[in-house]
Amino acid sequence: MKTRVYYLISASWAVLGLAGCGGSGALRDYRALKVPPGISPLVAARADSIAAGLFVTMKNEREANSLFEKGRQHYNVSDSLWVVLDNAKKAPVKSVRADDSLAAVKQTIPGTLKLQEAAQNLQTFDRTQEQRLMIQASYNLKEAQKYLERSVQLNPFNAPVQNYLALTYKLLAQRFPKDMAFDKALHIWGTLARLEPGEYLHYYNLGSTYFAEQHWADALENFKKAEEILLASAEVNPRRLQNPALPVEATIDTTYHFLAVYFQAQAAMKLLDAPPALQKLHHAKKLTRNPEYLAIIESNIRWINWDDGNIYGSVQKDSANALANRGEFDAAGKIYENLISRTLKTKRAKDEISWTYAAIEYRNLNKKASAVSRLYEVIQTIPKSPTGTPFDAGYKDYFEAYGTMCYNMGVDTLRSDRRLAYSYFAQAAEIEWNGRGKSYMFMADLSRANPQLAIANGERAVALASQLAPEELQNLYKLLVDGYRRSGQVDKARSYFDKLRAMQ
Repeated sequence: MKTRVYYLISASWAVLGLAGCGGSGALRDYRALKVPPGISPLVAARADSIAAGLFVTMKNEREANSLFEKGRQHYNVSDSLWVVLDNAKKAPVKSVRADDSLAAVKQTIPGTLKLQEAAQNLQTFDRTQEQRLMIQASYNLKEAQKYLERSVQLNPFNAPVQNYLALTYKLLAQRFPKDMAFDKALHIWGTLARLEPGEYLHYYNLGSTYFAEQHWADALENFKKAEEILLASAEVNPRRLQNPALPVEATIDTTYHFLAVYFQAQAAMKLLDAPPALQKLHHAKKLTRNPEYLAIIESNIRWINWDDGNIYGSVQKDSANALANRGEFDAAGKIYENLISRTLKTKRAKDEISWTYAAIEYRNLNKKASAVSRLYEVIQTIPKSPTGTPFDAGYKDYFEAYGTMCYNMGVDTLRSDRRLAYSYFAQAAEIEWNGRGKSYMFMADLSRANPQLAIANGERAVALASQLAPEELQNLYKLLVDGYRRSGQVDKARSYFDKLRAMQ
């Protein structure tokens, strides 16, 4: 018994000697140290100090594990409910998502009207059900936080528990921003990364949390670190320890490798840095065979390349289109103007925005003259064949829109100013579009005072008869019968009269 007491005192003084001026607190701590038989007091003191940072009592460990299981169950339930809620909210968006191709841009205005009408009648997800699910999800998330925090308090050395707690804090921050739980999640994953710098998941989680918090540079750095560590540690992966003959490539976590690379691209896009974003997107394409992921990557690449890597221009275009889809046409117009005059680099991008803006000016802002003038400037710069057809088929919709605008302007001014109307019809007839025949028909009607001119315009309209309705074609034949009769060409007049009678 005396020997045991001696060991206790000696161990206490030994620790005090190692610690320097440890103070009376250190002395009180080590007076309780029990030295096992056959172990020196100094070793016992050191081992006890180290063990304090590694282990808890078996009782605490069992209780902590029980709390962890409860917390994990609540987290999984909450996460599943949030997925249901998110999918319900995304469903109507997917059904009206606009495509970035030129062929779809011409539907911008009709698409807006359809979107507004659909929004009024949309009943795909019952609001009462949504509120009930949200309450359940929130309750389970808060319960998960409570159980996981108590588990960590009892056993702070269980990394999986801390990981789940960090995930809980992250989800809390995303759902309830006022809680500022991002900082807590970052602290936990930062601590785990310092303790286990060879675990790539800690850096991936740091990256995803920084990304959710919109700290793009920090997100990019941690996603890069996650990829580097994932690849560097593949050779000594636990699976290869069990089977050393396993190829290194077979041990790489392909899912997280793809995600780490893909989100590097996304972070670079947020930083408006096109070259690394494109490089990582092309790299990500090689890491997946999932057709949905590949489609998203291709869409991202097209989006970046829309104005030759001018990501800011693509962002501004999306903002303007979103405003237009909500009916905020004046606000959208200001962005379109700025894009055309200052932001965009390539002619193709400027032409597209000019065309989109002209459609909005014409249909929604009552600026028809400005719209026609704007599209005229674009049309003038587009290389055309002798027949007026654009060499680049991608511009065909531009010609259709411009021809339609000019034709409609002619119809609008027909009663008030025939000279102006004739000018608009003549301009519409200058280019190749599906209403060119109608333009010639009106020109023939307006030029009745000059039989030769009326005949010339009428014959051009007849050459495009497939673009005319039966009633329009009958009226055209009447014009030609009258024109040829007045010009003394009775045989021609009789020929068109026979065609007219055959139709009637």
